[in-house]
Amino acid sequence: MLNVVRLSLDNRLRLIDLDAAAKVSRHDGDYVCAKFSSAILPPECFAKLNADQVTKFEAYFEGVDTELREKVAPKTKHGASYVVKTFSLTEDGAPKRIDSLPYEPVEASVAVDYWSL
Repeated sequence: MLNVVRLSLDNRLRLIDLDAAAKVSRHDGDYVCAKFSSAILPPECFAKLNADQVTKFEAYFEGVDTELREKVAPKTKHGASYVVKTFSLTEDGAPKRIDSLPYEPVEASVAVDYWSL
């Protein structure tokens, strides 16, 4: 596991890199995929988009930095476009304009966590 390290100061294990963590709750939970590694995402975190949805997706991410834009850009295979169901955050960490996305964001759940094991 790359997120567990032993600190030489006291020889104890520490969890690191939890900046993409999301709260799992029955009420008022968080969404996943604001920050992601597509290698460990479950299938429900991907969306197949039609041409109109691609336009809406690209408009949502218009104006973001080049690195992020390249990371979230739709991947096309056999004429279909696929994206991670990601979204932007406001400065206070809240989801930004999620009603402008061409898909519903994925709520944090234990099932999503199982895919990263």
